[in-house]
Amino acid sequence: MKILVFAGTTEGTEMVIKAIERGHLVYASVATEYGASLLQRSVSEKLPGKQPLFVRSGRIDEGGITAFLVDAKENCTAFDAVIDATHPFACEVSKNIRSASSALSVPYYRLRRTDFRPAESASPAVHEVASIDEACKAITRGLEDGSLPPEVRIFCATGSKELSPYTQIPRYQERVFVRVLPSGEAFSKCMAAGIPEEHVIAMQGVFSAELNEALFRQYGCSVLVTKQSGEYGGYPEKLRAAERLSMPVYVVTPPKEPATVPLYASPEAVLDAMQDNVFFSALTDVVSSAGDGQ
Repeated sequence: MKILVFAGTTEGTEMVIKAIERGHLVYASVATEYGASLLQRSVSEKLPGKQPLFVRSGRIDEGGITAFLVDAKENCTAFDAVIDATHPFACEVSKNIRSASSALSVPYYRLRRTDFRPAESASPAVHEVASIDEACKAITRGLEDGSLPPEVRIFCATGSKELSPYTQIPRYQERVFVRVLPSGEAFSKCMAAGIPEEHVIAMQGVFSAELNEALFRQYGCSVLVTKQSGEYGGYPEKLRAAERLSMPVYVVTPPKEPATVPLYASPEAVLDAMQDNVFFSALTDVVSSAGDGQ
């Protein structure tokens, strides 16, 4: 089968690798050149001598996705399936992929990591919030009412895409430390938001609990803001590190997927579902042909 994978996560790379292992022809689309280089390097390490047929980089809207699918169809290389392995928080991208796939009747599969829930006994307090903005407002209230000390430092592990909410925190340039991908684009966004260079930690995850703890200590941080990114995104390791240091955690919960979209928790589950659908489609065709001949 010929598959188009929209990869923007650790499991997206794993999806590409598993699909190639099963003999599928894989095209991959990622948002940045940095992401493309990471994907290609990971495939080379896991499957020496093999690569996806094509890796495109750059953000793409619904029109671009549709044009890409149409072009493939017109060149007699239509995709048999589209796999959405983008980040759980990339809801607009997922919506565009679904719409384009539906318009061209290309089967769509959503690889979505399972949410991780901490044990009830886990401390520190884990505050679930709907957005980074809500987390920043809660931290600001804590500074104003004295529940957070004036010397507090905040470790922000939510990436570079949405930094502006942190600027509402009083004296944010002193208090906010951000961990982002080691790319020029991410660093530029930090500079544009007014985050001092020495407060930018440019590293590629996923990180162990020990490394998270070391970084929290190194920068003197006592509050963590992160996303509920599941086990693939290193969320449990962040919580374990924060617990060891008794750091309160503000967790941005992921948006809900539409109820009509079936979710698959692993690359293997996606590939098995694809195979089942091909089998039942072929069986339906055989039954239909037999009925036409009667």
